[in-house]
Amino acid sequence: MIVTSAVVLETNCTSTYYVWIITLVIHFAHLMSCVLVIGSVWVQSKNLVIGYLITGAIRIVYDLIFFIYVCVAIGSVILTLFLIIGGFGVAIYCWIVAYSWFKMIESPNRVN
Repeated sequence: MIVTSAVVLETNCTSTYYVWIITLVIHFAHLMSCVLVIGSVWVQSKNLVIGYLITGAIRIVYDLIFFIYVCVAIGSVILTLFLIIGGFGVAIYCWIVAYSWFKMIESPNRVN
């Protein structure tokens, strides 16, 4: 999505332009929080995982709204719809894994 956003940024300022800008910002913030989750493996701080859980939830909700927008405004672009639907499954799975990691770090009697 980030590459597609960069291409759209070179076009005129329409409502689609602003949708892609928001998409770019949300996914970039989520990407940065993914790096923090990787860092939490070594530091084992639950504060590093919280950013991922928040941006992950925002991303999942936004992608659902974006999916509806693509279906209504743009039409059925099969590849885009397939990528968004595929991204839902991966995003939800990764969010559950990060949440369980967060709960494990938070637990006082964890086993290393």
